[in-house]
Amino acid sequence: MVAGRYYYVFVSNSGGTYSREDSLTLCPNGLFLHGCEMYGSGSSGTAYTNRGNAGSFMADGDRMNGTLRLMYRDGKSETLRYQKSGPTLF
Repeated sequence: MVAGRYYYVFVSNSGGTYSREDSLTLCPNGLFLHGCEMYGSGSSGTAYTNRGNAGSFMADGDRMNGTLRLMYRDGKSETLRYQKSGPTLF
């Protein structure tokens, strides 16, 4: 019901430049891929990180709202609330 690819982008120019882009891909087979890229620059220089994680997920609710439980391959888990409006997942 919530399978798809979702993005979050944040950019700030206060006291330097900072941006973050997250992506979450939820596959119909119950697997997910979570990627994150961060970039920052200012008086101290420039930094860039890129990380990705994968695992399985469970959704509790309907296609409009509920919770997602992400279970990462390293044993950690995370529970997120979601609300869907059109193609956007909050």
